[in-house]
Amino acid sequence: MSPPRVLHVFETWPPIATGYASRSALIVRHQAEQGIAEPRVLVSSRQHDFAGQADAPARMLAPSPRERLTRRLRPYDLDVAHLARAVAHEARDVDIVHGHFSSGIGRAVARGAREAGRPFVAEVRFDLAGAAGAQSGRLMTMLEPVLRRRFEEHLRHADAVVAASHALGRFLVARGLAPADRLHVIANGAEPVRADPAETAALRTRLGLDADAAQAGPVIGTTSAMLAYEGLDRLVEAAARVPGATLLMVGDGPERSRLEAHAKAAGVRAIFTGAVPRAAVPAHLALIDVFGVPRRSLSVTRYASPLKVAEAMAAGRAIVAADVGDIADMLADGRGVVVPPDAPDAFAAAVAELGADPGARERLGRAARAHAESDMTWAARIAGYRAVYAGLA
Repeated sequence: MSPPRVLHVFETWPPIATGYASRSALIVRHQAEQGIAEPRVLVSSRQHDFAGQADAPARMLAPSPRERLTRRLRPYDLDVAHLARAVAHEARDVDIVHGHFSSGIGRAVARGAREAGRPFVAEVRFDLAGAAGAQSGRLMTMLEPVLRRRFEEHLRHADAVVAASHALGRFLVARGLAPADRLHVIANGAEPVRADPAETAALRTRLGLDADAAQAGPVIGTTSAMLAYEGLDRLVEAAARVPGATLLMVGDGPERSRLEAHAKAAGVRAIFTGAVPRAAVPAHLALIDVFGVPRRSLSVTRYASPLKVAEAMAAGRAIVAADVGDIADMLADGRGVVVPPDAPDAFAAAVAELGADPGARERLGRAARAHAESDMTWAARIAGYRAVYAGLA
């Protein structure tokens, strides 16, 4: 029997370098390689404004006349009817429609699938209402329950629901947003990619790090997006407590300027790389001795399986992380150090302890990499979509 033809509808896609776009591309690639599906890709018109292009094999939807007008004031505005029409058109030649975003995109995909008479799979990557509240302030946080009902109302029309973490799956069921008998969990994984030593050495020199690690303090760092809920100010403060440490902040985000000022005020030697290509991430990870994940305990983090943690595990990094979402399970059995959430002193103490103990860093990193390579590969995780699509086509 031929695999089902699946239309995947994404908010964004490479070359955008985000965890969302990365997971999207990996799903499509592995589904095709494993014969799980014959994937086709439609990317929302937001891609046009963010990147102006979409890498193959995606089709990028052009903005509607309404979107061209309204996005001058509201950059994320979405013409739901425009996207729904495109989905319905593309869905005529597939067996299943699989949407990968909430809010207006989720509603549009549900409508388009319904108009085409095709089964609809809804995937929830994170708590969008929680993310809006975490980055926007107290008023949005107070409105989270109302926003969540609106953002996730498309789940009521789904023939199957995929949650990107176990914590998120439990949350969707507990809040009555998704039925347990239609829920599947496919957590984030990591590609077993190892950095090229020559590339890493060249990067170390280019960034001005001491080539002789024995004469330098440890590198404390992260590849997490610089968003308020990541709590990266606590990573800056932790690095300040490690003698001779260098803080390596890989990536970008709205909190970057504030974090740069905080590092300067704390007297921390800090390197902020800005956004880097996905292909360059392994070399940057290889430079980090202690990978910090000081996430705040908010709804957006409590129900996540952080992709950056999975990638750091696959890179063999020693990780110190706050106990939110799936992190405790990911780092169990000596694969990392987990501290209570919103406990900056405990987090800083754990970072300082690992910073002073190369042997412990080696043991933790080796255990993390072994687990990632045996149980967390994307190939193994994405095999779970067979069960999602079974009986729908």
